[in-house]
Amino acid sequence: MSEITNARVIRKDILVDSNLNSRKTIDESKVNKLRDSIKAQGLIHPCLLIRAAQLGKKYESDGHPYVLVAGFRRQLALDMLAEDQGLKDTQQETDYRIAPIEWEIEDALMANLTENLSREDLSPYELAMQCAELRDTYKLSAKEISGRVRAHDSEAGSRKVLSESHVNNLIRCATELHPDILEAWKEQHPKASLRTLIALVAEKDKDAQLRQWQGVEDDTQGGEGEGGGEGEGGKSEKEKPNRRPSAVQITIMCERVKDAAKAEKKSEEWAKGAIAALRWAGGTAPNIPGIKLEE
Repeated sequence: MSEITNARVIRKDILVDSNLNSRKTIDESKVNKLRDSIKAQGLIHPCLLIRAAQLGKKYESDGHPYVLVAGFRRQLALDMLAEDQGLKDTQQETDYRIAPIEWEIEDALMANLTENLSREDLSPYELAMQCAELRDTYKLSAKEISGRVRAHDSEAGSRKVLSESHVNNLIRCATELHPDILEAWKEQHPKASLRTLIALVAEKDKDAQLRQWQGVEDDTQGGEGEGGGEGEGGKSEKEKPNRRPSAVQITIMCERVKDAAKAEKKSEEWAKGAIAALRWAGGTAPNIPGIKLEE
């Protein structure tokens, strides 16, 4: 396969399609800082383009010879800088990297995903949606996504491994969770951690997922359960069911133990023992190995 090449391209010849960007939100303040940096030091890492003809008729018929693949924030910063200087696209010829001629649209998406992972973390939701699209639209397996993301990483020093099992978990969450839970994940709900979502998605019935998720939200808000009445949660002590916590509740409690251990500077052995006890209490572990009680 041929390598990425360098070329100077007039910016009016470039199509910027946000659908090719795995990051769906762009922080304007960071773009402003990037614009100032480019103004002071020049563009250190050129954006990546692909020839429109390589992406199929939809892009080839648009009239732009090139399509932006990676560097959406840098491109926006360049546009802002040109506007500040009173220049038009027709006057601007800039250095770009050009994708190999063998690349197709899935390669372009993969390169964008890799760059966003290496330069600045995507939200887990954005990453999951991108992985699901690569699987469902372009028929790539989790193993292929994992391997090709690493293969497209052109900066070895900033490589971030995306494992096959992690990709599988992300895709399951993106495609099998109740829509209300997905929306909370998208909005970065404080309790929508990936561990909690993986525990939720193990429950195949989406209505059951939602009931468990609503319990997580009630717990987050320090709520009093459903309805009012005698005692906490509207039930007397005699009416309260005697049952083990769910897998989701165990997951949340384990995360809280880790947070508490850091905040209170507890030992690693203390945290491990507490988590082991929680998992045993929830029926997800057969015993409690290696507990060391705190004096």
